[in-house]
Order: sequence, then C-alpha cells, then structure tokens
Amino acid sequence: MLPLLRSPEGLPARPLAALVECVAQTHPEAVVHLRPAPTPIHPQALTEDPLAGLDGDVEGLAALTRAADLADGVAVRAVHALAECGEAGASPLEALATDRRPRVRSAAIRALRKVASPARTLDAIVASFAVETRKDVIISRLSSLGFARHEAGAPLLLEHLEHGDPKVREAARRATLGWGPAFAPRIHKVARKARPDRRAVYLELLEQLEHGDD
Repeated sequence: MLPLLRSPEGLPARPLAALVECVAQTHPEAVVHLRPAPTPIHPQALTEDPLAGLDGDVEGLAALTRAADLADGVAVRAVHALAECGEAGASPLEALATDRRPRVRSAAIRALRKVASPARTLDAIVASFAVETRKDVIISRLSSLGFARHEAGAPLLLEHLEHGDPKVREAARRATLGWGPAFAPRIHKVARKARPDRRAVYLELLEQLEHGDD
C-alpha cells in the first residue's frame, strides 16, 4: 500500500491516503508504517529566544539591536532590557534614538528617560530630529524641548516655526511660548532677517513672549 500512497500520478494515492488518515483517528498503530514520517524539529527551534542569556549584557544587547534581520518587536524588547541595565545602558540607548526604525527610536527615548539625566535625554531628542518624520512625534518633542528650555533645542524651535505643516508650526510656537521671555532675543534676531510676509508672525510671537499675551 505504501507505494500506492506515493504514486506520482496521485490518483490512487488520494483515496488511500484518506482511508489511512481515517483509520489513524482510532487505530494509529495500525497505519503508522503507512504515514509519512514527521519532519523533525530541532529542540532549539522551539525554545530559542534572541535575548536568551543576555540579561545584564549591555554589549550583547546593543549588538543584537544592530542585527540587520532583527524584527522590530525583538529590537524593542532589547531596548527594554538595556533599560534594565541602568546607567550602563544609557550609551547604546542614546545611539538608538536615531535608529532607522521608528518603534525602536521611540522605545529608546522612553527608556533613556529612566536611566539618564534629563539633559542627556533632551540631547538625544535633539539628535532624533535628524531622522524623525512622524509629525505627531515631532510635535511632542518640540514641546519637550521648549518647556524644558533646552538650549540645544532652540534652533529646532526656530526652524519649525517655518515648517510646512500648520500643526507643526503651531507646536513650535507653543513650545517657544513655553520657554518664556528668555527666548525673545532669538525671535528678535530672526524677525530682523525674516521675509516681509513672515515678519508679522515673529512680531506677534514677540508680543506674546514679552507681555504674556497667549
């Protein structure tokens, strides 16, 4: 019967194979020799976890996040594991703030807040603007830079006051107001060089900064 089950034409094999499967439901031992051997699965394939054995291993976790074929979800798990390493994980997390994968960037900055100083985290946020394209994230990070009065972020606030998206421009304006009157000299400088059709925007912002009229 076994040769028939393997018939290249497949015609007799189909009903016979169906019969074998039917018998196997109640008397598997009677047809075990007629059924194809299962494909062996290596035990490691069932248990292997890319993060296995990397607890507390900053270098190993950092190397894992750089693997070219690593799934985003696994990379995010590695980011969380780096955060568990405390301050020792700060440097690789800082580097991941500019990672090409959006989910990894966001996870890295969130993790960095837990293990690094506010200034260091804000520096990483500034660096992330070099690759960040998600408008909702840009809006949130402008707010962080403005209300924290982070000096390295000041040029970004000015730059995004001229952004093409009105929502981003408004976020930059509010972040600037959040900075407060100390930001006014920068706006004075930009207003002097602004195009005539944009100068009124800066003058209005100056009025709000200097007199608190939001």
